[in-house]
Amino acid sequence: MRLDVVFNKLVAEEEYSNIAFIKVDANRSSNEEFLTQYQVRYVPTLYTYNASGEEVWNYIGPLDEKAFREKLDAIK
Repeated sequence: MRLDVVFNKLVAEEEYSNIAFIKVDANRSSNEEFLTQYQVRYVPTLYTYNASGEEVWNYIGPLDEKAFREKLDAIK
């Protein structure tokens, strides 16, 4: 399953309602500054921060739903 489909599914689930998900379209020129600031070179690129704003983990490349859920469950 594509990561964007998994992402949309997880965003809608009550179980993850305490997590703020932000999806940035890497193909839009208006997002170029954001992509540069966060050094996004490959799609998908995932960054996860805790409530204090500290990076918890990041991941570059495809990620299946089970692995994504495990990562999210570790921070919620």
